[in-house]
Amino acid sequence: MQVSLIVPVYNAGKYLEEFLDSVKAQTFTEFEAVFVDDGSTDGSGEKLDEFGEGDSRFKVIHKQNGGVVSAWKRGIAESSGKYLAFADPDDIMAPDMLKRQYDVITETGADIVVNCFNKRLPTITSKKRSANNWKLAEGLYEGEELEKIKNGFFGDREHKRQALRMFRWNKMFKRELITDNLDYTDDSISYGDDICMCAAAVYDCKKLYYLDEALYSYRMHGASITNADYTERETDNMLRLRNAVKRLTDEKGYFLSPAYTARQILWLVRKIGESKFDKKQMKAHLKELKRHSLVKEFKTGTARGYVPRGMLNAVRLLKLGLYSILISHYKI
Repeated sequence: MQVSLIVPVYNAGKYLEEFLDSVKAQTFTEFEAVFVDDGSTDGSGEKLDEFGEGDSRFKVIHKQNGGVVSAWKRGIAESSGKYLAFADPDDIMAPDMLKRQYDVITETGADIVVNCFNKRLPTITSKKRSANNWKLAEGLYEGEELEKIKNGFFGDREHKRQALRMFRWNKMFKRELITDNLDYTDDSISYGDDICMCAAAVYDCKKLYYLDEALYSYRMHGASITNADYTERETDNMLRLRNAVKRLTDEKGYFLSPAYTARQILWLVRKIGESKFDKKQMKAHLKELKRHSLVKEFKTGTARGYVPRGMLNAVRLLKLGLYSILISHYKI
């Protein structure tokens, strides 16, 4: 089998059927889809069984709930493709997604192909989003050009943000880039679980192709982890993620900018502000965040020059306990 599409599924609900239609509509035929039902309780597992009947390309695996990382790792173990692609069951793939990715990766000799995506919000039309933060042009990156991306992958003084957006679902990988690096992804991580997977693969690749086409539609909705209300577990998750990224960059010999941790902290601050809390509850959560080691260990002095000024000022306000100013300034 040339390509394995790995799909972790947990309570995908009303979006699953539209996603499965997009799998069935793929114009590329030399692929298998490995669906891993991670203990769904809403009937998603039964829908997958029904979908997989009569087509040997579709494999359905049922397991006890263990989290998204355990699901996609199980899917990889049960797959056979020379190349690996990924998708989430509440999103939509363009009919030619796997074909375009496969054609590019085989014709150019790339180890990874990265494509753009559409961001689908419930109330607005889909919008094309770039898959990189450095305004990379479409084309093949190798040698010094690729090494520059790797060296600044998590930011440097010239680039305050990582080079590529680290989603697994807008990429196709040569299999061994993923299987050789599975240990870098902490199974307990629930949000941002694809960061170490993608970064490790990029660090080990020799050729990367950036494809300026939107071939995947990422759905934002209230039931997603991104849009759920903040809980303290998310701060612990961010710390585990930061530690996993630190281990990865240290062992691969690349730089981890303090901007990465600052962006994590600001994401948590905004998440608190966007949750259904009154100002008293917001301040209580911000106070708890301030005491967390993720924030306590962050050194604003050494971060200067790597972190955008506005972001650094926000972290300073949090560390100083100036919650009212933080809430007012960032309109959270």
